[in-house]
Amino acid sequence: MNEAQSILPPACLSSEQRLFVDEYTQVFFGDGLASDTEQAHIDLHAFTEVDGQLVSHAAASRLRLTVDSTAIPTCSIGTVFTIPEMQGYGLASRLMERFQAHIHEAYQPELLLLFCQPPLCSFYEQLGWSTLDAPVLLQQADKWIPWSHSVMHLRAPTDLLSARDLRVHSSTPNDQGYGAEFP
Repeated sequence: MNEAQSILPPACLSSEQRLFVDEYTQVFFGDGLASDTEQAHIDLHAFTEVDGQLVSHAAASRLRLTVDSTAIPTCSIGTVFTIPEMQGYGLASRLMERFQAHIHEAYQPELLLLFCQPPLCSFYEQLGWSTLDAPVLLQQADKWIPWSHSVMHLRAPTDLLSARDLRVHSSTPNDQGYGAEFP
């Protein structure tokens, strides 16, 4: 089994990679999540190929969090998947390990967040992630909607974990990435 990984900004994706992300985002996440290739706030895509076939994916976005007016450099990782016939070989684990290292080197975030479905928490816990106990609110137009799935963190500063709730703005991306704040 010949395995290769690549990490690319959205502008550098091939048509094959875009189709792969679009198709499997729909398969794994349904209609509720827009394709990563349509989300302008995605900063990086990571892929695993086995014998020349795309089999795994993850995406990362830079966020700007503020806690008591202090900016906290943050990245989120999402839309992590491996095609069904290749699950169980450790491909997503190896991709996440390499992707996390790349994100830390490229962006030097103090915090990594991962939005996931509750049944997947045990997988990410094996990779060193912990569930964030603070409620997460997502901005939808002019109102705040509670995130119904799990949010996990990697190496979060303890003052962040004591926040009452995390507010993630869904505003237009800017040069700082999406905005988010702890009230």
